[in-house]
Amino acid sequence: MAGILVIAETADGALAPISGELLGAARGLSDAGGGDVSAFVAGDGLGDALISLGADKVFAGTSPALSDGVAAVLLPAVNAAIEQSGANIVLMGQTSLGRDLGPALAFAHKTAVAMDCVDLKIDGGKLRVTRSAYGGNARAEHTFKGDLQIATVKAKQYDALAPDSGRSGSTVTIDVAGESPVKVTGHTQPEV
Repeated sequence: MAGILVIAETADGALAPISGELLGAARGLSDAGGGDVSAFVAGDGLGDALISLGADKVFAGTSPALSDGVAAVLLPAVNAAIEQSGANIVLMGQTSLGRDLGPALAFAHKTAVAMDCVDLKIDGGKLRVTRSAYGGNARAEHTFKGDLQIATVKAKQYDALAPDSGRSGSTVTIDVAGESPVKVTGHTQPEV
């Protein structure tokens, strides 16, 4: 069955705001005929939060190697989530993770990725995306030819749904990770 998989992101052990925004977008697509909404998150303990924000099913990547957010390490776990969910649409934020993971995922599946999307629609059973063009002076609409449709979405384009603790769903663990071509030695936050 076709569906939508949201790649959720975390910050300091909690869901990043882009995760709620993407789930809000996915619920809108689902209501327009896009199928069930699933979410993938690297880490344990966030399944209920994702379900309350609109996910029907959560795939939690439990390997400690996934916590560094390296696309090459995340790729096998995300592929497992795509396979298990049956998703034909994958949404992720236009963040540093999305800018790395989106093209890597598209390459692995021999398909395209639409980057920097500002609007998403279901049109004839396919995802139709709108992207900024020419420095934001124009908009371009695209559809996909392949079965798997991957898009990164700019922040603040969609509103997160209000958390609903009464929503029900399920969480499945995925314990797989790829080999990292880099070694993360630390994280620093810039002073603002």
